[in-house]
Amino acid sequence: GASNSEDPNANCRTNCQPASCGDGVIDNEAGEVCDDGAANSEDPDANCRTTCQLAICGDGIADTGSGEECDDGNTGDYDECNNSCLLQNAILASNQDGPASIAVDSTHVYWSNNDGGTVMRVPIAGGTPTQLASGQSGPISLAIDTTNVYWVNHLAGTVVKMPLSGGTIIPLASFQTNPFSIAVNATHVYWVNNNALSTGLGAMARIPIGGGTVQTIASGLDGPTRIALDSTHAYWLSYFGNTVKKVPLEGGAVIPLADTQGSPSDLAVDATYLYWTNSSTNEVQRMTLVGGSILTLASGQSSPAAMDIDSTHVYWVNHSNGNMRRVLLTGGTIEEIRSGLEEPSDMVLNSTYAFWLNYANGNNDGSVMRGYK
Repeated sequence: GASNSEDPNANCRTNCQPASCGDGVIDNEAGEVCDDGAANSEDPDANCRTTCQLAICGDGIADTGSGEECDDGNTGDYDECNNSCLLQNAILASNQDGPASIAVDSTHVYWSNNDGGTVMRVPIAGGTPTQLASGQSGPISLAIDTTNVYWVNHLAGTVVKMPLSGGTIIPLASFQTNPFSIAVNATHVYWVNNNALSTGLGAMARIPIGGGTVQTIASGLDGPTRIALDSTHAYWLSYFGNTVKKVPLEGGAVIPLADTQGSPSDLAVDATYLYWTNSSTNEVQRMTLVGGSILTLASGQSSPAAMDIDSTHVYWVNHSNGNMRRVLLTGGTIEEIRSGLEEPSDMVLNSTYAFWLNYANGNNDGSVMRGYK
């Protein structure tokens, strides 16, 4: 009747409808802070949400006009979007002792602490890190498949594995000479023995993933350091031999791909190309898997080291100045996607994130990090 009103907190409007959010009247007694009527919206930079609350940091909508860079809808300050709605890097684990090698599957991030002698994992989404193994002697490199995590102990000269969720450590090979980098495919575990980076004394070996006899598939190598696999070949870098080479997975003739490479640091392969970083020439390069001319994708870097690739880009970290960059697989404009990394030692990608290890200064100052690609 006569008490129908458009005033705030009236029970019934003049159109005989109950007062409600969206009617253009701010009913503060009902908890409304704003009400722009039909203009209430969940769109970025709207003044009033459809709940009759003001657009604010934490509502899950990035209002860039208000200076928000992100908004993940929570107040957590340790993920990629901090509680001021600004982008940052997520800390997955801190106080790590010499983190050296990292891998990721669909649920967890795995890493080895070379100085601390441990192998660890943590959920991709974050949480409490789990120690899978301790008392290891220089676990400098690790790899994973759908069942196990594998690593080399370069000080003890061993190759071992254990289930992804932890359990008994299973020896695979012993009496190796400074095993330094490891990779795994569906049937075998591969690693390089760099023999303290001695010229002509290194080797690449493999063993079935279930254990068995160690097979040397290449010998006489000049300090091999990092390796990668495709469906037919194993590839490796010789940091002091200044070369990039490959050998068939089952062994055979060693095939030179590139020489006079300064100090090649890390490598990755896709179906067509081999990519690597070169820390002395400060370049990121590629060539076809069968060899040929070398294409420089990036130059003028600052000791480019660990790298990975996805379907569109090459990513790498510059060890000297602590930034992460990327460039298209075909080359082009170099993008710096983050800076302030602390002596980054390794990195890996999944479909959404880049993960990396900050070695920092050792002495439990290391960390495991995650950030949007």
